Amino acid sequence: MSCRIEFFQFRHKHLPTVERAAIAQELAGKPRRDTRLLLNGLDLSAEALDFDGVHLPASEEVRRARLVLPAKIVGCSVHTVDDAVSLSEQDVDYILLAPIFSALSKPDNRTPLGLEALRRACRLCRAPVIALGGMTPGRFHEVLDAGSAGIAGISLFSNPERLKEVVSIFRKASG
Repeated sequence: MSCRIEFFQFRHKHLPTVERAAIAQELAGKPRRDTRLLLNGLDLSAEALDFDGVHLPASEEVRRARLVLPAKIVGCSVHTVDDAVSLSEQDVDYILLAPIFSALSKPDNRTPLGLEALRRACRLCRAPVIALGGMTPGRFHEVLDAGSAGIAGISLFSNPERLKEVVSIFRKASG
């Protein structure tokens, strides 16, 4: 059974920049086959570290990212359908919409958006929309049926013993 993750976002908000840079450099240097490595934010240079792109927490950095990294992938997180639609008018490669369901990996005070909001965002956005928040293998079909270009997860992919199984279930749901 093949296990393939298309994108891996390196995010560690609580480490000092120097330590994050060291880990990011190690990740960038690893053979990754066809997994694209995204750096969270613009505080480390994705170009210098041989990353495939950046994931931004807010839309106001998109223009700057395109200036600094014109040939790289640029994606952003949003938490409302209106923000997703507004962001899709900018030059982004994907939009991460969250939380669709209640988060499983951390406490989150935001009300889950639900499948109808995901459906609306997918219909109205120019850029592909990826769903995050409360993802489980049992929800893959309904999220993809709502129009999501993919799923993202923290707890979903954090158990190495179940990783191949989760990826396989997703592949079947999206195939």
